Amino acid sequence: MGKKDLMNLSSMISFTCWEIWKSRCNFIFKGHLVNPIVTIDQTMRAFREFMGVKTRPEVSSWVAPPDLLRQMSRWMPPEVNFLKINFDGAWQLNSFKAGLGVIVRNEEGLFCGGLATPFHCSAALVAEAAAGLCAIKYAISQGYRKIILETDSKVLVEGTRGASNNGLWTVKPLLDEYDKLSSFFSDVRWNWVPRHLNRAAHKAAAIGARAVQLDCWAERPPPSLVGVLVSDGLPCPPVEVSA
Repeated sequence: MGKKDLMNLSSMISFTCWEIWKSRCNFIFKGHLVNPIVTIDQTMRAFREFMGVKTRPEVSSWVAPPDLLRQMSRWMPPEVNFLKINFDGAWQLNSFKAGLGVIVRNEEGLFCGGLATPFHCSAALVAEAAAGLCAIKYAISQGYRKIILETDSKVLVEGTRGASNNGLWTVKPLLDEYDKLSSFFSDVRWNWVPRHLNRAAHKAAAIGARAVQLDCWAERPPPSLVGVLVSDGLPCPPVEVSA
């Protein structure tokens, strides 16, 4: 292993030790249960941010070990006391038809609820924004206080942070509604993830595109969603099978 690889590996080890220490302190002083998956997720986020701000050319050539790459390529649960809500809009090209999907999971990766519903709109970004509004309203209806809203629409996330380009004017009323409804929560965070890390919500949106009315799942997901949830490498409640 070369000097550059050793430096980057040392950085990864340092962030890992730091996050383990923080998890230990949260357990001892705040009573938070230790979740190894969450600790790994926080480690990877801190490491990626650190790598992102380093400007030396040699950094970009470093390749993470295979086990770390696998960790980075899967959906990750939220931190303790948060619920992560993945959402997506499936818009049919040259059509006014769309489907909206919302999936909620907790810090252990357990399915906590979700929905799929048909929707009519004229653009993919509008469908994505409408799915975000569905996610927020669903969270309010369930009494959630701390949420992480996760989507594969980078443009939409940029819009929640004040950007005004990339056609965001078309969803400005929905963005304004986000701001109004955020007062119902003690903490709201927005995350962008690649499409392959938002598969469950994408599948739910596809279900919504075929549906004729709103379909909510309070405890158990439909059978067609179970495979996607399990493939994320995290637990999913069993589906009741009729006798």
